[in-house]
Amino acid sequence: MTSKGRSALVLSLLALSLATSLSVQRLKAQVLYGSITGTVTDQTGAVVPTAHVTVTNPLTGLKRETDANAAGQYLIANLPEGAYNLAVSAKGFKESNQTGLVVKVGSVVRADLSLEVGAMTQEVTVQASAAQLQTEKSEVSTALGTVPVENLPTGFYRNYQYLMLLVPGAADNLGTTGALADTPERAIAIPMNGLGPASNSTRIDGAQSIFLWKPGGAALYVPPVESIQEVKITTNSYDPEKGMAGSAAIDVITKAGTNDLHGTAFWYHHNQHLTSCDPFDQNCKWKVFDATHPRSKPKEILNDIGGNLGGPIKRDKLFFFANWDGVFQRDTPDARYAVPPSDMRNGDFSKYLGARVSKCLQRDSNDQCTQSSPMMVPTSNGHGVLGPAVQLQQGMVFDPKTGNPDGTGRAVYAAGTTATSVGQRNVMPADLFDPTARTILGFWPEPNVAQGLWTFDTQGVPGKDFFLNAPQRFNRNNIDLKFDWNRTDKHMVWAKYSRMMTLTAVTCGYNRTIGGPCPAGSDGNTNVLVQTATVGQTWSLSPTFVADGSLGFSRMGQKGTPSDFGKNIGLDVLKIPGTNDPSDVRYSGAPVIGVAGFDDLGSPYTWMPFYRNDWTVTFAQNASWTRSNHTLRFGVDIIHNHLNHWQPEDGFGPRGGVRFNSGDYTFLRLLDATGKPISTDTDFFGERVNQFATFLLGVYDEAGRAIQFQKANGKDTWYGFHFLDRWKVTPRLTANLGVRYEYY
Repeated sequence: MTSKGRSALVLSLLALSLATSLSVQRLKAQVLYGSITGTVTDQTGAVVPTAHVTVTNPLTGLKRETDANAAGQYLIANLPEGAYNLAVSAKGFKESNQTGLVVKVGSVVRADLSLEVGAMTQEVTVQASAAQLQTEKSEVSTALGTVPVENLPTGFYRNYQYLMLLVPGAADNLGTTGALADTPERAIAIPMNGLGPASNSTRIDGAQSIFLWKPGGAALYVPPVESIQEVKITTNSYDPEKGMAGSAAIDVITKAGTNDLHGTAFWYHHNQHLTSCDPFDQNCKWKVFDATHPRSKPKEILNDIGGNLGGPIKRDKLFFFANWDGVFQRDTPDARYAVPPSDMRNGDFSKYLGARVSKCLQRDSNDQCTQSSPMMVPTSNGHGVLGPAVQLQQGMVFDPKTGNPDGTGRAVYAAGTTATSVGQRNVMPADLFDPTARTILGFWPEPNVAQGLWTFDTQGVPGKDFFLNAPQRFNRNNIDLKFDWNRTDKHMVWAKYSRMMTLTAVTCGYNRTIGGPCPAGSDGNTNVLVQTATVGQTWSLSPTFVADGSLGFSRMGQKGTPSDFGKNIGLDVLKIPGTNDPSDVRYSGAPVIGVAGFDDLGSPYTWMPFYRNDWTVTFAQNASWTRSNHTLRFGVDIIHNHLNHWQPEDGFGPRGGVRFNSGDYTFLRLLDATGKPISTDTDFFGERVNQFATFLLGVYDEAGRAIQFQKANGKDTWYGFHFLDRWKVTPRLTANLGVRYEYY
């Protein structure tokens, strides 16, 4: 969306063709409907003017009538998808019938009939054959009906969008458009014709389905497979009526009731035992924890249960269709994380002492140190007593209260040191620990993975020493209702309502107080409610003038709160000033606590909690007018989007946080009397032990809290106007001239 309007004007000569036989005026089919057209002739090939044409849907009783023009041509537009029977009668001829004419969304079905001389009481019936080619339209499109949608593979969540990969021009499946909690409809992103997924446009029964704040072309609502009648994907040579799309225009039409009562019930089940592990996925096989005792795979259970029922409320007049689809998923994603081992927690860094460091006195031409002398540093008991000097080593932790303000001349910690003896080298006295650090350590768990399976960095500090799983519960219920009303033979009205309700519940972190990482990719409870309502109609005001339109409304409400929501852990438990906000529950929870080299504590998602309420209105009104040798199609499209969010985004989030990234506070700077760095025979730099020691002393180098003062609101409106004139210039020449104007 943009603050400035932009307009696009597309003027194209859609078709200019010479035909070897008489062609017929045709109407560009409306997005939600199809048409039947053809020419009525006698047995000699001469046209039969003013022949009376009737089409009937035997399943719904829908009936449309028209008369052929002087050239024997007829057109019946705005027919809902279905199978139709065609009857043609004229004075002096037998009535001709054709059955089983299948009309799809956006299609123009050609049915030419030849009448035989005879009494009108006689009939000739022909069964329609399946059309192999679309000869009445120039668009490039793929139509997927009920059979392929319900029987071809549609992915883990049974999403029809996977079938778009069968369409020419589909480049790849980029995966779902977001985390499970944010995008519970599980839409996927598919680039088409060299453009990104955001250029695709999806309409469901005429209503725009757009996930306003999610990039990547996400659809707001994905109808369940069992509720879909047809999916049509148009990728090129769009008719003027079809706009608001840069690459693929996807139209989804849901099922409707008929005169026959029909229904289905289904249950789809998946669990981890039905999925094999990749050959080299050791985590899947759990061999990463103990190669000699592989265990069961992590739990991953999904049940998709539902059913539908459709039929008549009043035969040939009023119909209903209802569908329910429930998805219930339970799994326990897991991973390993880094927590401090017990010796570091107690201030004992003795095992992390590395190579001894000497001052380099001379270097050769290859910059190798050829002459050196040991560098000596004093020891400190942490309480003002300096002891004998020892040789400098990598991994030493220094007392910041000793030495100079610039970090030079510091003494290494050695608990128990006296003026004449060295105590425990590289051990901090525990009574120096900051009270808040002590509190945090009380909630920060110790390693639970056997030491033989730990990983170590170059400094010898362990990692991946804590196994964590996050039980995740996902419930999704989709309800779809549709009503169709044949008010008269000339007027049809329909209404559709869809509702998706989801709950994603995840328990993250090491415990509910200190929080921590989350293998599931989301935290806490997220509730989502999506509603889509559409009403539409088509009205034959005269045999040559048909009006149709639709009005759709989509709304999404999302509320996500972290698992520690409602408790000011930073202020009340950890006693960290400046965290949380006692007057606003939205700022409650655990603050972020980051110690370099270990996985963060606190609420891992700083953009929670969030409150999102977005909505879209779609309005389309079109008309078709056949006059002489011209068939005109014109109309307007208006889409209005409104975004309304409360969601913190920057820094540490609403709960605040502190980070201990630098170890300079407990490190020694090596400078000579002139302030230049001292050359050493081996590298000497701050290490992770210095960073953790800084945490134990409570000296942070970064802190903050994000304050969200107002909601993020945004709105825009898209306008589209289209016009098409199909002009029968001569019996062998037909010109189509179309124009579409869009303003954003």
